Amino acid sequence: MTGSVDLVQFESWLAENDIRYDKELISLKNSPSTGIGVYLNVEKFQKQGEKLDKLELFRIPYSSTYSAKSIISLFDLEIEYEAQFKDSDDDNDNDIFKCEVLKDFIKASALKYGFISETMFLTMNFVALTLWKNYREFKLSLSSDSTIYGNSPLGKLDSYLAVLLNTKVNLPLLEDQNHNEITKACYELSRDCGWELKDSSIYDSIIDDLVEIFGSKYSQSQFKNSLLTETQFWQIIAAVRSRVLEIPEEIEEEEGEEEEEDNFTVNTTLVPLLDFVNHNNRLKNAYFDIDRSTKDVVLIYEHNDDNDDIYSGDKKEIEVYISYSPIEDLKKFAFTYGFIPKTFKDNKLFEIQIDREYLANYNNKNLSINLKNFYKWLGILPNIQFVIEYDSGNVLKKVKLNIADNYMFLGFLRGLKLSDGPFPLDNHFPEIMGNGSKDSISIDNDPQFKFIFENPFTEKKTCSRVFDIDQLIQMIPEDEIDFLIVDMLNFLKKYALDRVLKINKAIGKYEKKDCNLTSLNLINCEKQILEKFIEEFNTEEDPMNLILGPEEIEDEWQLYRMKPRN
Repeated sequence: MTGSVDLVQFESWLAENDIRYDKELISLKNSPSTGIGVYLNVEKFQKQGEKLDKLELFRIPYSSTYSAKSIISLFDLEIEYEAQFKDSDDDNDNDIFKCEVLKDFIKASALKYGFISETMFLTMNFVALTLWKNYREFKLSLSSDSTIYGNSPLGKLDSYLAVLLNTKVNLPLLEDQNHNEITKACYELSRDCGWELKDSSIYDSIIDDLVEIFGSKYSQSQFKNSLLTETQFWQIIAAVRSRVLEIPEEIEEEEGEEEEEDNFTVNTTLVPLLDFVNHNNRLKNAYFDIDRSTKDVVLIYEHNDDNDDIYSGDKKEIEVYISYSPIEDLKKFAFTYGFIPKTFKDNKLFEIQIDREYLANYNNKNLSINLKNFYKWLGILPNIQFVIEYDSGNVLKKVKLNIADNYMFLGFLRGLKLSDGPFPLDNHFPEIMGNGSKDSISIDNDPQFKFIFENPFTEKKTCSRVFDIDQLIQMIPEDEIDFLIVDMLNFLKKYALDRVLKINKAIGKYEKKDCNLTSLNLINCEKQILEKFIEEFNTEEDPMNLILGPEEIEDEWQLYRMKPRN
């Protein structure tokens, strides 16, 4: 994980929380991968005696891991702790931040701002913990004898919060869009292509909500300048997002239920120390699991002859790697972890989201429809998932397209038109044959039903109001679909040429600039993929060879498709 933290202070906190490891065997130090990493002392390992295929490197007690469930329990402890001081001298200013109110604020904010995933709910808890830490430090600066603030149960998290607040995370979310010419250019290139960018209005709204709840004595400026700065707000979001792991947990059986051997769920969890282990699917030599008897999280080294040479050579240490995900979606990695994995050995995914402005202005003499509106109204996602492969030198080697469940090709169907008046309709089915019927009704206000399809594939003239994707598919002969897909590929080539030109114009002079800016790296990655697609399109006799066949597609890839948006 990327980071720049006080390791001495952090290791002291680990010991206080009973997170222990053999310091002669394991060390934390800067990694060429991304910031701090975990290293295994080869000489010490070899002295273990017999050749070991597996070894427990460290364990983290269940009580020192932080999921939404455990954080809520900590807040409940704080609420019980506060109750002891109600109406006491320590509460004589009647201005204590009531943790119970803060807990309710977390729930309300998660719903209000759409933070409804387990990760984002956990993140909002850590935003609140940051606010709570700043508030306690402020109160202690006024009176060091204040028992209520000095012995807070939530104080046990202060050192770990310091790690999160001081860990450098290269997420686009943290980039200042107006910092310089590079960030401005990256923002302009990405804002209409589905990127998740910093939205300061969310922070401002949360501050307004806090002022409303706690603002009898604290102004908006006090919140923004000291209690929860905007830098802290976005930093804690990025740090939590980049460090959470999916940790298995055994489901406790209800009394009388038959116990199942593998009855597990997974929880999004922060696991101190384990979150310093870096990702590398090719060099992976360890995995994490839980000890079913204690619920502790354990990291297990697993020797693999393909991955390391720990029993040969003159290496004094090797870095320990786990897999954050067996499937590497490059955009997801960039937005979640702040880096783009380019190791060879396996396929990676990169989803190109077609610029909405390009769709709206696309002009094709064979089309009488606005592609942007057509895709929007029928719920078709105008994205293409590229499946790519790098060589051993991290150079892009091959690109293919996964178009499973992708219906963009319907936008190139001849006979699609936008109706601008009453639509003649059969009494029983939304279709008329060429029978001269004069019956008609007005089109529904729902824009989804404003497209009509004059079917060119039937001898008898038919005209249908377009209701949904399935309806259109049923009216197209199977052998025509390949032609539509080729039309779509030609469109994609035109888009790729236009997009590459746009990227070169905006950031061409920064392409080889040495900067640790993830958004720039991501845009350059997109450019390389599009250029490779253009190259292969131009050299391939049959464009359909660029499409992956059903037998080449992994089912899990569909889970990484972006969701439709308005």
